[in-house]
Amino acid sequence: MFKITVPRADVTPEEVAEALRDGLGPEYNVLPGTRMTRIPFTKPHPENSDNILVGKDSNRVWRAQVKLTHRSGRTDIRITPGGVLSQLVVNTFGIARKARRVLLDAPGLR
Repeated sequence: MFKITVPRADVTPEEVAEALRDGLGPEYNVLPGTRMTRIPFTKPHPENSDNILVGKDSNRVWRAQVKLTHRSGRTDIRITPGGVLSQLVVNTFGIARKARRVLLDAPGLR
């Protein structure tokens, strides 16, 4: 799991989703308000608006979950890779790491 702290309490899921879309490109799916379980091959389902699913292809194997937590004067963004066993390892060093890099480089989230 990766954690990024933004020194603003008013970061919105839309801002984060836009930064992810811009940085990851069209081959990635960015789905705000959507969540997946750790179990591979399950379909995404609607969830709290502070959750964002980042996936590739069908989002069932190659995916990461982005969750915003608002604190006093800051917003914590947690990026958790999806899957179990080998998918978890691949997603940690693949999609979750890319999402972290994009959010760290996003000018609106500094």
